[in-house]
Amino acid sequence: MAKILVVDDDTRITEFLCDQLVAKGHSCTLATKGESALDSVNKNSVDLLILDVMLPDVSGFEVCRRIRANTEHYTLPILFLSSMNSAEEISHGLAQGADDYVTKPFDTSSLLARIENLLTTHIDAPLKDELTGLPTAKSIKLEIQKAINNRTGFVIGYIELMGTKEFSQGTSHNAQAKALRHFGRCLHICAREVQPPLFSIGHMGGGHFVFIISPEKAKSYSDRVSYVWERHLPKFLESVGKAAQVKTWTANMALEYLMCVTKREEESAASARDLFEILSHLRDKASATGQSGLFQDRRL
Repeated sequence: MAKILVVDDDTRITEFLCDQLVAKGHSCTLATKGESALDSVNKNSVDLLILDVMLPDVSGFEVCRRIRANTEHYTLPILFLSSMNSAEEISHGLAQGADDYVTKPFDTSSLLARIENLLTTHIDAPLKDELTGLPTAKSIKLEIQKAINNRTGFVIGYIELMGTKEFSQGTSHNAQAKALRHFGRCLHICAREVQPPLFSIGHMGGGHFVFIISPEKAKSYSDRVSYVWERHLPKFLESVGKAAQVKTWTANMALEYLMCVTKREEESAASARDLFEILSHLRDKASATGQSGLFQDRRL
């Protein structure tokens, strides 16, 4: 059973939806204003927030931004349920950090299915990766959204440890897992040594990592990662009995890394989705060069 807060000044909708949710085994609380919704989130345990955009006091967009900027509640799943149905409005709602957006009038069975999917995804998804000990994709994406809603300027980077499959050929699966653990530890230690005011890193799965860092420390961090990993790699290869193949692997860029970075200014309108699209574009261009190392957005 989940505790769901429904916020809408149209009591016909809130009461109808609440009846449907209770019938599904959930508990449901109603609110008609944004400020009362925020107060309820602060005082009570809530598993999901269903939120209208047009509220009598503060907008649903503002409620979402405040929650995503709150260190205690920023992981709360949020679903917008609104009659504002243009592509621009939906995009804007998702850019505030919402997990889903459903327009009115809605299909009840479809809405309930999307609610159940959100609950399942957020309740079951861990915030820490068991393999590397780093935050998961869910956690780092929430950290990015929190920085955006706090209007914080930051550099966001994508790091790929390349050739992990080639490296693991002829060895056990443990060798690949060990490589990812060592690389994840390297990324974490380098941040600790650089001591940026803002830093968070997540393991997205496989050889893929994403981080955010204070702009003034981004160059120092990338330099430190390069220095530490270059010197640690031969020792790591020796520890797994692969030192004799170092030259072969180097030619294939196995266990070398690719880092792509871009920047979000304090007052930028760029959403998390926009930033990931830029990183994806940079990654494609970088991969086409056949080289490893650092690739920067030209605006940096």
